[in-house]
Amino acid sequence: MYKIVSVDRKPTFEEVGQTAMEASSKNDKYGTNDWKYRPFLRAVSTEVGCAQAKCRNLETSNDLYFLNCVFNNADQYHDGTQYEPGAICSKCPADSKCHRNQCTKMLPSAPQDQLMPTATTSASTIINAMATLQAAILSFSYFF
Repeated sequence: MYKIVSVDRKPTFEEVGQTAMEASSKNDKYGTNDWKYRPFLRAVSTEVGCAQAKCRNLETSNDLYFLNCVFNNADQYHDGTQYEPGAICSKCPADSKCHRNQCTKMLPSAPQDQLMPTATTSASTIINAMATLQAAILSFSYFF
């Protein structure tokens, strides 16, 4: 999980990258001056979600911007590379599809006679968004 706090303005790309660099392993094979290319996520990252919140500090009247991302880097034995060689989505698992140039798990299909109109936002999407927002709120409470 990465937490970034900025006062009176949204965090810049450089600040986001700097935070990622500071949190990265010192054994990263890409060196020390290329933090822009060392993203939070690795080739094996899954379950990615980010939230940003603007909050007013009641004591100073400054706006605080929080960016919080959570993700699963479950493969601890992966070499830490951001990308794996090959065509986009060429290594997606069988139960996945390519969506926005990323492997995305497909939901099980219902038989045609059981199809019903569904909402465009699934419960799991709402739950994951709520969990991310809750993590951002908990991060906020850490500072006060």
